[in-house]
Amino acid sequence: FFFTISFILITGFSFANRRNVIGFDILSMGVPVMQPTVQQGDKFLVDTWIYKNDNPERGDIVAHSFDGQKGLYLNRIIAKENDRIEIKNGTVILNGLTLTESYVLSVNVTRPESKNMKELIIPKGHYFVMGDNRDASFGDSRFSGTITIGNIEGKITDIISSKDKSRIGITVR
Repeated sequence: FFFTISFILITGFSFANRRNVIGFDILSMGVPVMQPTVQQGDKFLVDTWIYKNDNPERGDIVAHSFDGQKGLYLNRIIAKENDRIEIKNGTVILNGLTLTESYVLSVNVTRPESKNMKELIIPKGHYFVMGDNRDASFGDSRFSGTITIGNIEGKITDIISSKDKSRIGITVR
């Protein structure tokens, strides 16, 4: 059946318990928080089994929730436990080094909260996530805190439908 997640952040075709059998869900991006990587309206596969054997890594794009909030969000893991992260003049500093983020366009880093953030040390077992479109991403760790593995539904793998037909079949990175 089809359902809409709260705040219309991600919509999905849920297969209920089938994700436990086949290990995938199909979701759609309703807002531009991951542009240009995932375009508004793109439909994509979510591997719901990947983190049963592997740990999430920096750079993974995950469908997740936040404790105490309804809905699913789509963000990129930027930092993990024991990492130090801060933002200075729109640049992410991870463990004292500038993070190269070719997926973030400079036109998407103009708001104050996208330009600066005090240093934060990520707690054990937690992940810091942000949208690639920093100015449009209000459902990320800058605003709602870090997430745990229990908050992660799965990792985004491939675009399966898009207004731009050339995007179909792209592996999301």
